[in-house]
Amino acid sequence: MIRGARQLLTLRGPGGPRRGPALQDLHLIPDGAVLIRNGVIEDVGPGRRVESLAAARDADVIDATGRVVMPAFVDVETSLVHAHPSPETLNRLLSASGASVDPYSLPPDAPRDALEDSAKLLAGLSSNTLRRRSAGIMRRMARYGTGTVESRAGYALGESDILKVLRVQNEHRDAPVDLISTLLLKQTAGADPVEWVRWVTEELLAKVRKRRLAKFIDLEYDREAIPPPLLMRIFYAASELGFGLKLHSEHLALTSAVSTAVRWGALSVANFRSVTDEDIQMLAASSTLAVFKPGYLLQAGLSYPAPFRRMMEAGVIPAMGSSYHAELSSGYNMQLMLMLACRLYQMTPEEAISSATINAAFAIGAEESVGSIECGKQADVLILSISDYREVAYYSGVNMVETMVKRGQLLDDRDAVID
Repeated sequence: MIRGARQLLTLRGPGGPRRGPALQDLHLIPDGAVLIRNGVIEDVGPGRRVESLAAARDADVIDATGRVVMPAFVDVETSLVHAHPSPETLNRLLSASGASVDPYSLPPDAPRDALEDSAKLLAGLSSNTLRRRSAGIMRRMARYGTGTVESRAGYALGESDILKVLRVQNEHRDAPVDLISTLLLKQTAGADPVEWVRWVTEELLAKVRKRRLAKFIDLEYDREAIPPPLLMRIFYAASELGFGLKLHSEHLALTSAVSTAVRWGALSVANFRSVTDEDIQMLAASSTLAVFKPGYLLQAGLSYPAPFRRMMEAGVIPAMGSSYHAELSSGYNMQLMLMLACRLYQMTPEEAISSATINAAFAIGAEESVGSIECGKQADVLILSISDYREVAYYSGVNMVETMVKRGQLLDDRDAVID
């Protein structure tokens, strides 16, 4: 049992993801307590009531006196399985990202070259090496408060390496972070679109589904590169095989994937550099979540004109993740992402917390088990060494996590040792 919380944020609320004013309601309980049995939340509420329950009398106690207690973070759209960037690639990325806040001034091939270099390095690594490296990242994520993460495979990779990465993503069952595996579909540079779509729909998707290697597909959509008839083939094939659908545009694209995502009922859509007023209204009237990724803006030194605050006020459903990627977004501290969201997107701390917990859980179909502190859900709970929840969105890069409870078990600091 966790008791004595100065502020217990349960994130309990309506049945669906939060939007508009509902984002502000963290369902805060002063002097709260959480009763856990067999890794599952059995009861939650005011401390005096929970501690008087018969089931609480012999429970082990975690003292959270004076602390903030909240759900573990849910991180989305990351790429955990990767090679370490070469010194040449790091130098090129640092030079590019430091060039200017104007995205048009970036060397146009810098990100693409970095991804291609990374793909070549990954191809030379064994599954055991990739598994060990990604396991280390997951342990460190847990120390920063992430309990569940989505990891994607597909950036600039050939079929054999896509399948290798997906296999590795599915072999982390004993990690202190739960992993949701997603297949990223990004058209191969210079490939014939008809042949690429044929390969995806007739070969790749079937292999991934047969081996149960991914829950979702996340398509990088460019309407100039993938005409509507070909797009329909991908969507129909994915739906027939039972994949959930997610879309995003390329980070610097001059077109948006929003309208396509909404029309096809995609679970989420991302990257809003070129979002229009019509896109915002369409997205606000839909159940498709908008995934905000402030870590990429920090890494690339970009200043997007996208009207994030206006999107929120229009009623768009926000989810937020670090979008951790070795070349594109090198941070996975979700506390830092909250601070960046408040600075870059003008989010309130309440909106940022809701976006990084319960809404992020909806963005990966995990809302039944994580994202809030409610009876019957998995006991993924953070005890923060702060006295007011707003502080978690204030500090820059400082770890406020004092204790991480994962599936009802305390995370040992030794689980987070850097390899």
